[in-house]
Amino acid sequence: MTASIYGIMFRSADKFYISRYFGEEVFAEYANGFIQLPFVGMIAGATSAVLLPLFSKKMENPDSGDKILAVWKSAWKKSALIIYPLLLYFLFYAENVVIILYGENYYGSIIYFRLALFINFFNIIMFTPVILAMGETKFYSFVHLVVAGLIWMMGYGVIFFEGTPFLIGLMVVLLSIFKAIWLILFVAEKMQWSFKNLVPINFLAKIIFHS
Repeated sequence: MTASIYGIMFRSADKFYISRYFGEEVFAEYANGFIQLPFVGMIAGATSAVLLPLFSKKMENPDSGDKILAVWKSAWKKSALIIYPLLLYFLFYAENVVIILYGENYYGSIIYFRLALFINFFNIIMFTPVILAMGETKFYSFVHLVVAGLIWMMGYGVIFFEGTPFLIGLMVVLLSIFKAIWLILFVAEKMQWSFKNLVPINFLAKIIFHS
């Protein structure tokens, strides 16, 4: 519950600062452009539903670690095979997509749309079920508290130093990536795996290159 509250705080910070200090027109461009692709969450949610019982079993049977790691990497690879080519397609053709959706008046939304897509490269797998299966709800809540506090402080810093809406959006992306990497490292430490074994970096790089 507390993690959900902190998540709401995190997601509302950029919209609050931009709507309050940059005007309605800029806020409209940002709100319509800074969106993530919905099917990424659908695929990640389905993957997490498969991983949840496996990680729960790991907590009861420590000897099942190798099997769970193999399923984890397989789920990550198969998700990436679907998600990464689509993300790169929308990244390169963002201008066409935004104009078709909103029209020429929202041309300024293109840069925010491209910016938000980078978050999806790091949230292929939802960590909520995995962390819950480990019984680490307090840690999960703490991570969300940290990123929520950081975005509000950093957003205020952008306003104070007369920064741009793009900079606020960039901070949201960087903090989202930071949160994902933090959770991955935590899972790796908890399961006694290395980050290299947990994340198929070479495989993901090949997909991006071919896409």
